[in-house]
Amino acid sequence: MKTSLTTISAKQWDFVTQENLTAKEAVLFLKSGLKVRNFADCLREICGDKAKEQMRKQLAEGLYYVYESEVKQRGKSFDIKFESVQRKVHNWLSGKNMLTDRDEVFRVCFALELDLEQSEKMLCRLTEQGIHYRNKREVILAYCLKNGLGFDKALFVS
Repeated sequence: MKTSLTTISAKQWDFVTQENLTAKEAVLFLKSGLKVRNFADCLREICGDKAKEQMRKQLAEGLYYVYESEVKQRGKSFDIKFESVQRKVHNWLSGKNMLTDRDEVFRVCFALELDLEQSEKMLCRLTEQGIHYRNKREVILAYCLKNGLGFDKALFVS
């Protein structure tokens, strides 16, 4: 179960399942409003109530383009299959896998054409930390998000 939870939710789950917690304490904690949120919930919260299939399609196509840009920027041949990207997106949206890698979250932000504020929310919800403005790469990514520049532009500069 833990693999489909966000970092925050996983910490809540760890609290409830700790050995020294009494059953009464666990019930009180659960009744107090424990909210388990997965990647699909985060997307809905940030991007609105687009149809699930529309979101899946936009994310898969956008992510495929981001991967393609990244591989070409490195001067390598592009051999990622679109079906693999679709499977990855399906696993995220179905809760089978959880997205917690910061670089991957940034790729998703660019794939969905999120603005800086939405991207910051996405990073906070999935990794518990917003953009690291002392990290040169993340400053460049933030600049590109703020100015509506694509992922390929961020790669060119970094």
